[in-house]
Amino acid sequence: MFKVEDAKFKYYPTAYEGQCAIGPAIELHHLIDGKVDEIEKLVVSTYDHAVNVTADSREKWHPTTRETADHSLPYVLAVALTRGDIWLDDFTKERIRDSRLHALMQKIEVHADEDYTRAYPEANGFRLELTLRSGRQLVKEILYAKGHPRNPMTDTEIEAKFRRLAEPVLGARRIKTALSRIWNLDEIEDLRQVTRPFAMA
Repeated sequence: MFKVEDAKFKYYPTAYEGQCAIGPAIELHHLIDGKVDEIEKLVVSTYDHAVNVTADSREKWHPTTRETADHSLPYVLAVALTRGDIWLDDFTKERIRDSRLHALMQKIEVHADEDYTRAYPEANGFRLELTLRSGRQLVKEILYAKGHPRNPMTDTEIEAKFRRLAEPVLGARRIKTALSRIWNLDEIEDLRQVTRPFAMA
């Protein structure tokens, strides 16, 4: 077995501690049809390290910069619940200041859980308990983020993320060339053929 097979891919453009929570939050978004105004509260249980990194201060419930927002569990959850996705455009100054997101963040509670803490770092456990104003409760739990070796991204998903990130910079033609060479790396005799599509003129 190669060590690279243990690598953890980031499916979303956030700090790793938020990766697991975003997937379940997106599922909850669809279950409530994106009607976040109906949310009474969201209680999040996770491992101690995730709390210490992403929910350790008042600033994480009131982010003002990109650096704080992508390391803020309340922020990424509010975005996922509202939008049903999260991407680079969710970290602009205007988006980070969105009053609707900030209002939703104040409804989010984050707590460390002993079982999830014991399971870390093998697993990155999260339990999301959503309560609606109607009293209805929805629960989602996950142990392995999308991109974890136990929940791997497919080649198609990896390629789609690469295209989404790189095409605005390099263009579709160069990305097509780069992907063709990367996926056939074992047949490439000169590695300059792999790096050449990434060279900016």
